Amino acid sequence: MWRDQVELMRSTLAPVRETRPVRAAAVVGVSTALGSAVPLLPFILLPISVAPSVALVAGATVLALAGFERAHTTGGRKLRAALEMVTIGLVSALAGYLIGLLLGGPVG
Repeated sequence: MWRDQVELMRSTLAPVRETRPVRAAAVVGVSTALGSAVPLLPFILLPISVAPSVALVAGATVLALAGFERAHTTGGRKLRAALEMVTIGLVSALAGYLIGLLLGGPVG
């Protein structure tokens, strides 16, 4: 009985694609490096008085685009995915900022 159920489930699964782990790792590494550079570049290229605002907007924009692309690729709702990514990113940034304040790191 359970074997029949397992066979039925297996027959409905999509075939597993071959993966290339080195290529996947390279894509993740490059994506991480580029994504991390976006909020840092304003601090390198712009006056400190405007850098935080530009970094916030640039980071939120890139996160929204990543969420939109994720939904486009997986078939989800694009606006919702974009808002999820922006919310998670901004909450993470706020948490990092608050932890820095708590630990006495330099601010501004």
